Amino acid sequence: MFLQGDSNVSRKYTVGISTPTLAGNPGDVVFKDKAADGGELGWVYTLNNQWREFGPVKDAAGNYTGTFSGTFFGNANGLTGASDIWVADSIGIHTTSKVGVATDTALADFGLFVNGGIRADGVTQFNTSHLDLNISTGLYVNTGITTFASTVDITGATTFTGGGTIKSDLTVQNDVADANGKNVTFKNTDTTSTSGQRIGGIQFESGDTGNDGVRGYIYGVYEGTQGQTALSFGVQSATGAANPVEALRLASDGNATFSGTVTASSDARIKENVTGIENALDKVLDLRGVYFNRIGKTYDDREVGVIAQEVEKVLPELVKEGPDGMKSVAYQNLVAVLIEAVKDLKAEIDNLKSGGY
Repeated sequence: MFLQGDSNVSRKYTVGISTPTLAGNPGDVVFKDKAADGGELGWVYTLNNQWREFGPVKDAAGNYTGTFSGTFFGNANGLTGASDIWVADSIGIHTTSKVGVATDTALADFGLFVNGGIRADGVTQFNTSHLDLNISTGLYVNTGITTFASTVDITGATTFTGGGTIKSDLTVQNDVADANGKNVTFKNTDTTSTSGQRIGGIQFESGDTGNDGVRGYIYGVYEGTQGQTALSFGVQSATGAANPVEALRLASDGNATFSGTVTASSDARIKENVTGIENALDKVLDLRGVYFNRIGKTYDDREVGVIAQEVEKVLPELVKEGPDGMKSVAYQNLVAVLIEAVKDLKAEIDNLKSGGY
């Protein structure tokens, strides 16, 4: 059938050709003989000299269906609850309502609800003031996170598998009502402990050319097979390859061992009200040195020392009391008393040698 518009315009309308193959004139139309639900009405010949399908037909449910390729834009202006959808180099949705993906419903509190997994290959950006991750079985990040431009607030237990770098100060802050504060825990999950095995710790690494590598550490170390644990402090004074050595060990039995000399600040510039120790020999004679065993230790752990309560009666300056009421003695400060006591004794000996009484 031909439709004549004027002397220069006419259009050809055909029915029943399944797929046009012969060229036509722009505006020619071929109608399908049997348009199916959800299909198209027919073909139209375009200015590009191509046959294109047109006229989508609703399916049995009253919806338009089909597959669109290339550039498509659906304008929903003026339609209540409908959306603008466009497909070109990307897909965009502009809607006054909510959007659900892989579901026939949407959630009232979310602009986009995806009922299933989401995979993003490439750069993914969230421009939001708050990101809430409600993950019940864990968060797995199989890549490096180079920059957090703002604060990251993680509530609950979090496991990081693999290395990480923090390029800023790190603060562990307790709540106002938390009397015991927060802890950084190094946990060894082995079911048995082996003497010498590390539990974990902190390492200090240098980037100095020729002097790089780990040059200091603080380790928790097993000292037995029943969880006995010591703290080992390592340092390095030598230049060259990294090889820190243990300088201090706080053993599991409470003893401390230093590999070098232990000193205490004693500069005259930090002292005032300096006076000599009088009657030092008498004070020493009032002290008692004893052998003893610490309660809870074996008999083989016999030690030598003094009793804090006895020293406190003679030289209270040497005794300190902790918040739990336990008393301790500054043994190193006792040396000053012994020095003066030796002087007193020497004076008595000299006096006897000279015939004095």
